[in-house]
Amino acid sequence: MHFMHHPVDSPYRATGPVFVGEGATRRVYRGGGVPPSLAKRSLSLRAYDAKGFLSAATLCHGSDVSTEIDALLEDERTDSLHVHYSAPGCFACLVERQ
Repeated sequence: MHFMHHPVDSPYRATGPVFVGEGATRRVYRGGGVPPSLAKRSLSLRAYDAKGFLSAATLCHGSDVSTEIDALLEDERTDSLHVHYSAPGCFACLVERQ
């Protein structure tokens, strides 16, 4: 389905395809937990500030995603992170500061 995953008033406003499996439920992972669907793929991490502007980005393998997330969140400007599957570019999930 088509999904607006970055509904902000900035040039980085974004929509794209999201694939939702039958019986899917919302999950919240905390404390370094990485969903299996992320742990086995190459990922793009995009850091956004509170106004929705891109402040940093990196590529990583899913096995390193926790470390990369922590590094991007060290920057105080980072309000949230978007995780995308690298090759197709599809939005995978949102990472928010706690």
